[in-house]
Amino acid sequence: MRLLIPCMKCLQELGRPDEWFGRVEFRDDGCYEVVCRRGHCTVTVLQEEKYEILFEIGVNAILDGCYREAVASFAASLERFYQFSIFVLLEEQKVERDQALLSWKLVASQSERQLGAFIFLWLSRFQKAPSVLNGKAVEFRNEVVHKGKIPSKEEALHFGDNVLAIIQPKLLRLRAALKESMQNCIFYTIRERSQQAQIESQVSTMSVRTAFQPAERQSVLPMTVAEYLAQVKQARDVVLAPGV
Repeated sequence: MRLLIPCMKCLQELGRPDEWFGRVEFRDDGCYEVVCRRGHCTVTVLQEEKYEILFEIGVNAILDGCYREAVASFAASLERFYQFSIFVLLEEQKVERDQALLSWKLVASQSERQLGAFIFLWLSRFQKAPSVLNGKAVEFRNEVVHKGKIPSKEEALHFGDNVLAIIQPKLLRLRAALKESMQNCIFYTIRERSQQAQIESQVSTMSVRTAFQPAERQSVLPMTVAEYLAQVKQARDVVLAPGV
């Protein structure tokens, strides 16, 4: 799975995007340094949250026939969405970012406590308990992630659909009710990624299409993982094409 990174300096100098793109693998820190064919060295920070990238990795794993890796990535995506939602809900309550990060460290290695925090923060804000994975889906996830079960393609797709069905409506709810808090959290993510990478030069940001963009279309026409696969395959064929 690769990402196309344009040269922002070429864009500034030429007044238009160059035909050249750097092809890079996704990184955990979300920061990408590339050198274009004109010798420009640029650093680009991805705007998408971790849950979005993990879901994309899961979709690409299905295309590669790696169904166990797909399930693990979908499961991780859901957990990171819970984390993102927690920070958005805390941001709305005007909790200082430093205090939120400090508190997160206390539960960072305990997924059950993270889920509990998400459930009750969501309940407090929206007055209704959120939907989460049901018992069968949880059992399936544990068998794959912890017990070495090798799932079929159909099982991986079904689990991905379960995760998608949990994330999408909540994401739409957050965007409708807490848009400013969401934008602030995305800004914090970009700033923290730059700080963690100890970047001193000028940083550009970019956004990529994910299964959760654009929300407006999905609010009318929900997308299954199988439907989304065709779009990802088409985009990936472009990335992998010779000469790109």
